[in-house]
Amino acid sequence: MRDRPYSGCVSRLGVLTAVACVALCTGSTTAAAPSTRPLLRALDLQPLVVRGTAFRPYERVRLILSAEVMESRTLKANRTGTFVTRFPAVRVGRCESFVLQAFGSRGSRARLERLTPDCVEP
Repeated sequence: MRDRPYSGCVSRLGVLTAVACVALCTGSTTAAAPSTRPLLRALDLQPLVVRGTAFRPYERVRLILSAEVMESRTLKANRTGTFVTRFPAVRVGRCESFVLQAFGSRGSRARLERLTPDCVEP
């Protein structure tokens, strides 16, 4: 058997390269994950206007709103998986809460909660 003077160095370099590759792959996967989760965002509260993003393209989405009034509707996301909808009869006051849930026909789910803030009416 021949003595290999640099074999330990080469194997350490291989291990370091493998660890670096795993760290880079893991980091990019976790960084990309949050952007693909469906999200609801209130654009306005008087009346309530909501934007949905990261749903599946052309997915039918059922929205269920629980506030002072209950309201639901079904709409379709566009080709990029986004939508904007208005609830003209719903006006959320400064100290009022609501919960909006979205259920997509292809498995997407999102929830927007605005719990009663600690505030005093003027």
